[in-house]
Amino acid sequence: MSPFTSRRITYQTLGEQLRALRTSEGLSVSDVSAAIRVRQEYIAALEAGHYTVLPSGIYIRNFLKEYATFLGVSWKRVITLYEKEMRAFAQHIEKGKYFAKQGPSLRAVVVPKLLRIGLLSTLMFVVFLYIGFSVYTTFAPPRLIVSEPFDNLIVQDHVLHVIGSTDSASQVMINGQSVPVQASGGFEQRVSLHDGLNTIVITAQNKHSRTRTVSRQVVVEPSS
Repeated sequence: MSPFTSRRITYQTLGEQLRALRTSEGLSVSDVSAAIRVRQEYIAALEAGHYTVLPSGIYIRNFLKEYATFLGVSWKRVITLYEKEMRAFAQHIEKGKYFAKQGPSLRAVVVPKLLRIGLLSTLMFVVFLYIGFSVYTTFAPPRLIVSEPFDNLIVQDHVLHVIGSTDSASQVMINGQSVPVQASGGFEQRVSLHDGLNTIVITAQNKHSRTRTVSRQVVVEPSS
């Protein structure tokens, strides 16, 4: 009977899987950041599994959805994996709190000195990152992604839909007309076109009056 050799079973986290997909497409973190308009620090933190650095709520769900869609994978599965890992992370934190209550002698065994220093450093990093993020959100323009229509589009219809997303608290204007924004940040509006070249200007403005503008040019060719 031939001998067998043992093989170590490895598990890839969500971040490792996303990094592998990104690198297989020859994309850098900066490429993804420019494409989906998310800070490079958040992309790097997600791929490294540093979830404490990431924002929460609707922003992280939109971030995951945009990243997954850009890589061509199921965004629902990506969000499910993220929530699963976050639950495991929360359980790990709770377990750490339990051991911290057992007294100095047990804490010295379970949480070595270097680990405590590392946790303190991580906490300080998160605090500084939070301060930086607060300053950034105050002075930075809102996120604005226009998924439809594509630029330099040629159509024959005189009506098209403008579809995109922004920060949920932002206001959106299309050619100077206010557009309703959903709680998730998504928006959709019918726009009338005339024959020839049409310029569609989409503007998002946050509560700090910071704006971001995207324009699309659409040519209407009358049907013969």
